[in-house]
Amino acid sequence: MKALVKYAQGGGNMEIREVPIPRIGEDEVLIEVKSAGICGTDLHIQEGTFPVDAPVTVGHEFSGVIAQKGGEVTRWSIGERVTSETHAYTCGECYYCRIGRYNQCPHRKGFGYGLDGGFARYVRAKARLLHRLPDNVSFDEAALSSPSADMIHAVICNTDIEPLSGVAVIGPGPMGLIGVQLAKLRKADKIFAIGRSPMRLEKAAELGADITINPSDENPVERILKETSGEGVDVVLECSGSEAGAQQAVEMVRRLGQITLVGIQSGQVPLDLNRILFKEATVKGSASNTWIDWERALKLMSRRELRSDLLITHRLPLGDWEEGFRLARERKAIKVILHPED
Repeated sequence: MKALVKYAQGGGNMEIREVPIPRIGEDEVLIEVKSAGICGTDLHIQEGTFPVDAPVTVGHEFSGVIAQKGGEVTRWSIGERVTSETHAYTCGECYYCRIGRYNQCPHRKGFGYGLDGGFARYVRAKARLLHRLPDNVSFDEAALSSPSADMIHAVICNTDIEPLSGVAVIGPGPMGLIGVQLAKLRKADKIFAIGRSPMRLEKAAELGADITINPSDENPVERILKETSGEGVDVVLECSGSEAGAQQAVEMVRRLGQITLVGIQSGQVPLDLNRILFKEATVKGSASNTWIDWERALKLMSRRELRSDLLITHRLPLGDWEEGFRLARERKAIKVILHPED
């Protein structure tokens, strides 16, 4: 089968290759991939700034149907429409696994960098990782259940957004745009979306942002302080993974406010710790997700309270992956979906 393979560390070193169809274990299923989304992490992998166990098939946002199942798999049937959590391997024995926070397992390996992922016709997965797709959720939309679960974990589990809070979302990519919608669902009073892409800012306004700010046109910190009578916002969701975004978050959060870090930084970022200290601000990281986040994501998608489908701007065959990566990197797309080929 054809698969997009990162065959060595470093920049580039990715290409379509013929690889064997995966062989499944007794507790696994073989998923025929119907849709797979390009994520920012995939861009980091291509650039060589995110380590992988090469050679490995890339891609961790995918959905499809069960093509085969192992002998110990009893709760699933061939032909069922599913998506899979991204935790391809966790040990099941450490403290974090035992308390249900397996996203923090120190031995965790994810699809697309630790084990073969979904930019291929087939991918194998543990049956315990599967989630059924609601009938009204398409394969393309379900490919966004991973970033949706990530942001539900960030906003619902790791961030205290009280009714009438002011919320700033830095980085209106797919994660940030999901964050805008979730902040709205949490009854935030005023939502600011900050980014440089006019297309993405327009989408943020469509999905619930009250004020959009382009740093190319104005200073985001000054605008937010003006709009909040000098107080700042209660919550900042930093989804850009940029040094400037993290530093601006410290300046725009109000005293006793919270910054939740979602975007992955490509290097160390200097922050004004005294500013955080004297504000008594909380800075919290949010990484990946757990079972409940996926169930909530799919339920909100099914109810059309979370419109992940509106984030899809491009659909391409897997063979055109380079074009998809270019569109995502240049911010000419919001979410690109790849469709595997025979």
